[in-house]
Formats: sequence, C-alpha cells, structure tokens
Amino acid sequence: QGTKPVQGKKWSYTAWVATGSFAGLLFVSGIDLLIPKPYHGGQLTLAVASQGAVATILFAAPTSHFAQPRNVIGAHIIASVTAILLDYLSNPFYAGVLPQWIAQALGPSIVVGITTRLGLIHPPAAAVAMVYLSQASVKPLGWLYLACPVLLSTVMLVVMALLINNMRRKIAYPLYW
Repeated sequence: QGTKPVQGKKWSYTAWVATGSFAGLLFVSGIDLLIPKPYHGGQLTLAVASQGAVATILFAAPTSHFAQPRNVIGAHIIASVTAILLDYLSNPFYAGVLPQWIAQALGPSIVVGITTRLGLIHPPAAAVAMVYLSQASVKPLGWLYLACPVLLSTVMLVVMALLINNMRRKIAYPLYW
C-alpha cells in the first residue's frame, strides 16, 4: 500500500511525552490517595487500567482525533453507560437474561459502534466497558463508576493535557472541543 511505518521521535519530544504522561497519571494517583477507601468497600478508586492508554494518546498524539476532549470524555461516558446497562441484562442479581461472556464481548463492541457513528472514537474507552463487565470488584459501584473513577480521572487527564501540551512549542491542544 506504499505506507511507511511511523518513525521514532526526537529525544526532546519523547521527554515531553514521558513527562506529560507521568504528570497526568501522577495527578490521578495523588488525588486517588485522598479518596476514603472504606467508601464502597474500598472499591472506589481513580485507578482505571485504561488511563495508561488515555495518557499515551493525550501526550504522544495530541493532534490525533482520538485525543480531542470531546472524544476522550464523550467516549468514556458512552462506555460507562453501555457497560452498566449491559450489566443489568447479564448480572444474575438483576435480569440475568444475557450470558456474562457475551456481555463482555458485546459491551466494547457496542461502544466502538456508537462512538464511530457519533464521531467520538477514543479506543481506550472500549476498555472501560470491558473492565466493568469483566471485573466483579467494580460492579458494586454501579452508576458511581461513571462519575468516579471514569469521568473524574478522564477529565483530570484532559486538564493535564491542556496544561502540558500547550507548554510545548508548535502544539495547540485541543484542535477542537
């Protein structure tokens, strides 16, 4: 197809990316320490596995459509809502009409479909749905999962991306809201 692989970046760019990612994730981790752990049986946390991937996109590819705030935040909202609604159908505590193993595949797939249709593609968001549907430890959070950890940690990373990416020359983040 004639396409060449992506070349490595200069060390100065790499340092900005690594520093930005570290600062963003450190901010999330630091605030996470302030959340009272006895709340919701110790399950309330800002640490979501997909946030490492979010930081990668926000700091290594800030001009990508995937990195724009509307995509990052919108896709995470869609993913959380989708996962929680599917849990109502697959969890034996509720309806239990959909096998759990099907819900685990269906959730991220629905997220990909909806975000594609709406122009809000952000790949790490599909992982948010997978985490909720496959890890029993987060299910007691229910609708709180949408607010904290997902929405709060995602907004925190976007704020850090706004601050750090705009300190770099030749980068204007975001491209659009």
